[in-house]
Amino acid sequence: MPVIVSMTPYSKLVTMIAAVGGNIPGISRPLFNLLGSISLHGTPISGTERLLKLAKGGIPSLFSVDPQLVRSGYTQVVVDVRGTGASQGVWDVFGPREQKDTLEVLKWARTRSYSDGDLGMSGYSYSAINQLQAASERPKGLKAIFPAAPMTDIVADVVAPGSGYGAGFLALWLFLVNSTKVVPDLPRLLRGQFDPKWLADRINHPIVFVPEYLQGLTTPSVGDLRGRTKEIVQLQSRYRKALTTDAARVQVPTFVLGGWQDLFTNMEWRALDQLSGVPADRKKLVMSTGQHVTNGWDMGSRNEP
Repeated sequence: MPVIVSMTPYSKLVTMIAAVGGNIPGISRPLFNLLGSISLHGTPISGTERLLKLAKGGIPSLFSVDPQLVRSGYTQVVVDVRGTGASQGVWDVFGPREQKDTLEVLKWARTRSYSDGDLGMSGYSYSAINQLQAASERPKGLKAIFPAAPMTDIVADVVAPGSGYGAGFLALWLFLVNSTKVVPDLPRLLRGQFDPKWLADRINHPIVFVPEYLQGLTTPSVGDLRGRTKEIVQLQSRYRKALTTDAARVQVPTFVLGGWQDLFTNMEWRALDQLSGVPADRKKLVMSTGQHVTNGWDMGSRNEP
C-alpha cells in the first residue's frame, strides 16, 4: 500500500499526543460531537465556538496520524523537519536544505519494505507548504497531495504582506517552533536512549530566525537590512527563491483546503489557477469560513464537506 508522508516542525510528540487523545474508543468521538453541539452565540466568548466545533470537522487528524488511513492499510510517516522536534541539525525554515531533506525522506519512504512504491503527502499549514515544494520537484512515486492551509509565496503571505511586516504572527510562530524543539524525544528516553548531538544542536542554535525577526522589526529601511534578512527581500537571492513555490510545476492530483479569513488566503483561493499543471478533474479546492487555526470548523455536519 502507499505511504503517506507528513513533514512537521511542531514535534512528533505533539502528533503522538493528538493521535492518542483524538482516538480513544467510546470517548473521543462523543466528546467531539458534544463540543460541536455547543452554541456560544450572543455570549462574550462567541468567537471560541469555532474552536469547539473544529474537532468534529475532522481537521485535527491532519496534525496527527489518521487512524482511518492506517485501518485502510496505508502506512503514515510523520517526520520532524531538520532542527525541530527530535531531529538533529539547524532549522532551515523552508530553505534549500530543508526542501532537499523532504525529497530524501520521500525517497526513503518509497523504498521501505512496507511500501508499494506509491507516495502521498498530507498536512496542515507548514506541512502543507512543504507538500507543494516537494510536488513541484516531481519526485518519483508521489501520486497525490492534500495540502490544508498552504501558501506558495511565504514572503508575500506572511513575512511582508501588503509590503508591511507580519510581526505579530511571526513572533508567536517562532516562539512555538523554537519552544517545542527543545522538548526531548520522550519515547527514546523511556527506552534509555538519548541523543547528545540533538542536545548540542539545540544549545548552539536555541532561537533560530529570531535575530532575523528582530532585525526586520528594528531596521528603519529595507536598504539597511543585512545577512539572511536581506536575502528574504531580494527577489533573486537563493533563499528568497526557495521561499517561493512554482505551483504550476505540480502535476499530481491535489486537494486543497483553505479559508476565506485565513492568513494564507492570498494563495488559497487562487489555488486552482496556480495549479495550472494539474488537469481540472484532478484538483479540488474547498474554502472554509474559518481563520488559520479554525479552518474546517464548519465541516463535518449534514450537507457540509
